[in-house]
Amino acid sequence: NERMSVLQQNQNKFDNETVLRTVMLGFKKLVDIMDEKDALYANPDFSEEDGIRAGELEGEFAELGGYDAEYQAGQLLNALEIPEELHYSLMADLDAKQKV
Repeated sequence: NERMSVLQQNQNKFDNETVLRTVMLGFKKLVDIMDEKDALYANPDFSEEDGIRAGELEGEFAELGGYDAEYQAGQLLNALEIPEELHYSLMADLDAKQKV
C-alpha cells in the first residue's frame, strides 16, 4: 500500500508551519485528526463525550499510520538532505532551494 501526498506549489504558503508539519500536511486528513485530538486533550473541561470522540480519533489515526507519520516525514526530509536540526524550524527559515 503506497500513498502519494501533495502540497500546493505556493512555496510561501506554509511559512508559519514547521518543516516537519509541512511534509505531514501532504496527508491533510491525518493532520486534521491530529489537530482535533490535540484540541480535545488540551481542553481542561474534557468530558465523557470528548473521551469517546478521542477514542474514535485514536482508532482512525492508527489505521492511517499516524503513529509512524512523523518518523516517515523525518526520513523523507533526511533523504532530501534537509538536516534534522531544521525539521522543527519554520518553513520561513529555509532558503528557496530547500523549500522546493
